[in-house]
Amino acid sequence: MSNKTTKTDLFNAILNGYELTAEHKDFIQHEIELLAKRNARKSEKPTKKQTENEGIKADITAVLSKATEPMTATSVGAALPTPISAQKASALLKQMVDAGAVVRDTIKRVSYFSLPTEEVED
Repeated sequence: MSNKTTKTDLFNAILNGYELTAEHKDFIQHEIELLAKRNARKSEKPTKKQTENEGIKADITAVLSKATEPMTATSVGAALPTPISAQKASALLKQMVDAGAVVRDTIKRVSYFSLPTEEVED
């Protein structure tokens, strides 16, 4: 991640580094509050792409549940009702692997994906 200076950082630097009137301090405090409110609102609601990707992930789960053997990202992308590129399929499969919804096996530098098997306990 980069160390980019944000508006909030700049406002805090101005607030703490300069002699300001009460009116200026109130204005800067208000701007900081508005930025915090906007950032909180952004993180609550998923974006349009995130919503679309959740639907694609459900389709991927359906494709993998019907598969008799593990599949590559290319074959998963091609088998979807609305085919997607191998790159997009790979990115979504990685997210699903990180969430534990899909298992990734690498055989001879080729990644294969499948649903996790439920182990029966005796």
